[in-house]
Order: sequence, then structure tokens, then C-alpha cells
Amino acid sequence: MHRRNIKFHVSYDGTRYLGWQRLGGKQRELSIQGFLEMCLSDLLNEDIKIMGSGRTDAGVHAFDQVANFYTNSKLTIEDIYNTLKSRLPEDMVVYKMEQVADSFHSRFSAVSKVYEYYLDNGEREDVFTRRYAYHVKKKLDIEAMKEAAAYLIGTHDFRSFSTDRGKDDTVRTLYELEIEETGFLLDRKEDRSGELLRIRLHGDGFLYNMVRIIVGTLIEVGLGERKTNSVKEALANKDRGLAGITVPPHGLFLKSVEY
Repeated sequence: MHRRNIKFHVSYDGTRYLGWQRLGGKQRELSIQGFLEMCLSDLLNEDIKIMGSGRTDAGVHAFDQVANFYTNSKLTIEDIYNTLKSRLPEDMVVYKMEQVADSFHSRFSAVSKVYEYYLDNGEREDVFTRRYAYHVKKKLDIEAMKEAAAYLIGTHDFRSFSTDRGKDDTVRTLYELEIEETGFLLDRKEDRSGELLRIRLHGDGFLYNMVRIIVGTLIEVGLGERKTNSVKEALANKDRGLAGITVPPHGLFLKSVEY
């Protein structure tokens, strides 16, 4: 029987999940990977293991996570796709399913990723974005944040911006780090200009909590709690204690994966 390699895309609201990575026992269905594996294993009548482009933590969302799995099933891609879609909960959607070369691996074949983090900078937390944007009440100095962000663009050792102390290879390349106003979620009549911000990071790879620590550091710069060049100092000294806070996961989205 010929084994096929199936690639698909999935978007999800990570609010009620314990992250992407599969968990054991009764918690399996509380992870994105574990839940999808349960659905596909039942559908294809074989033990399916899914490879994802990367892990997202508990509470983190994805606009476009990429994954693949191998199967011996003779079901058509269309049948697998349509049946799987019908079995997923309302906070998870699968799309763009296709057969790919046997050598494709959603993680190891990836060349870069884009993450986005959303900030609510209004005086009061917005009722419609509170699950997807981190509320910072005090007005942020966006220009200072952009100045600090410029130090992070390029190839650096990001050890100071990670909580993974056991990792040896901590050199990564950030191609872009943009901070901009956005009309994310709802286009409403009242004026909220400057209150909803998007921080977009495009890089060849990201360390554990790297995005959330970078955002936390930039917020501290925006609040005047640290100088812009402190980011440069943190990079040079490779000391986690010199970088900023780790912001909550609910404002973070995996935007896309490039191959």
C-alpha cells in the first residue's frame, strides 16, 4: 500500500487549548496537535502522527499553522478534507489540504515564519479585543519602540530574549520588526485611532518565548521604563535579566510560514 504525505493548513483560536504540542492521557484533546490526531486517526482508521511547523504555547492563536502527516488510506484528499472539516469545533478550521513530496516536513522544510502580537493601548480595555490583544493602559511612545526595535533586526544571538536555558544554538535572524496601528477585528464607527497596535516579526526561526519577550521589552521602552539602547545591551550580554517581561500569550498569533 502506497504511503502518502498530506500537507494542510489550520487556523485556530488558542484560548481554550494547552498549546499546539500533543499531551498524554485525557489531556490529549486539549492540545491542537492531539485533537487533530484523534480526529484523523478515527477518520483514517490508523494511528496518525502530525508534524507541525512549530509549537505555539497555551493561549496562543494561529492564522496559518502548517502541518503534515503520512497515511496509507485510499480515501481521496477531498474526502479527508471535507470529513475532517465537519468534525472540528468552531474554534479550529482546516484548509488547503494537498498531497506533497514524501520529503516535505512542515517544520524542517520551513525557511521563515511571521508572528504578530496585538496591543490594546486604549485607556479602557476593549470588550471586543480583550481575548486577542494585551491591554496596556498608559500611552506608549511608538517612535521610541521603533528605535529600539531597529537594534533587533538582523542576525544576533537572542539568548537574552528566550526562556529556554538549555538551548545551545540561540542565533537567529530577524528580517523585519514592524510596529503599526491597525483596525484588527472590528471596523466600528467610534474613533479608536492609535489604540490598537500590531507588532509583526518576520524571522528565520524563533526561540522559546522569544516573541513575547521582545514585545515585553519594547513595551517597557514605550512606557519609558528602559532606554532604547538597553536592547542593544541585552543582546550583547546574552543575559535574560537584561531583557523585558514576557507578555501574556493571548495577544500572539502565528501569522504565516514560508517555504
